Amino acid sequence: MCPSQIDPDFPTFGEATTESVRANFEHARNEITVLQQSAEGAPFLSLSGGTMDADATIVLGRDPEEAMEPVTLRFAQQHYTPAEAGISDAPQNGHLFARRDGTWTGIDTIIAAGLRAASSVMIPFAFVGAYASSAEINMPIAFPLTIPEDWDGSVAYRPGTNTTARAFTMSRVRGSTTTTVGTINVTTGAGGTATFDTSAEVELEAGDILRLTAPAAADATLNNFAVTVLAYRVIETPEADEPEEC
Repeated sequence: MCPSQIDPDFPTFGEATTESVRANFEHARNEITVLQQSAEGAPFLSLSGGTMDADATIVLGRDPEEAMEPVTLRFAQQHYTPAEAGISDAPQNGHLFARRDGTWTGIDTIIAAGLRAASSVMIPFAFVGAYASSAEINMPIAFPLTIPEDWDGSVAYRPGTNTTARAFTMSRVRGSTTTTVGTINVTTGAGGTATFDTSAEVELEAGDILRLTAPAAADATLNNFAVTVLAYRVIETPEADEPEEC
């Protein structure tokens, strides 16, 4: 833009002339006209209620210095990571999710976990005194159950001070078929332990028998041996309906 032609020294106080006043007014009129012509039709945004066209551009004179100042796209891309910019979208449309500790989890998964915790079933086995050779304890199953992988949550009690390591067998009896599903190994001495040697989860149906079998060799030093198996009742959870199209 050219410098203004208006002379601030005119009119001179006490010596004003008509010609000098008219000259300055003429300069002012010409400069205002140029400004009006250059601004005519420009995409200026109204201070109140204006709408910016899709292809309009706003250029900021500097980077923000205060919390409420606007930023350019380049500034945001350079200074903010996606985690800082906001929460990521849920992994799937049409299903309900909850967010905790930065992770999305399906509502159906949360409900299933809650039902599982609320439907736990304890299946106890206990030998009174010393067990007999190959003695069996049979527990009939009244409704479908699942014993989780590695028999997580199941415990064994070994109060004796047996001098020989022993192994108790856990089996599932379904009709005429008996299937070994795990072993409980008992080590020796006062500080001995009883550990589960299992891996895959076990599905039990109503009418099945869960059987604990003692070792073939009786052991008078291993008495009052007991086991509690933790299982979960099988509860079907309905799948979420797909959202209807509007």
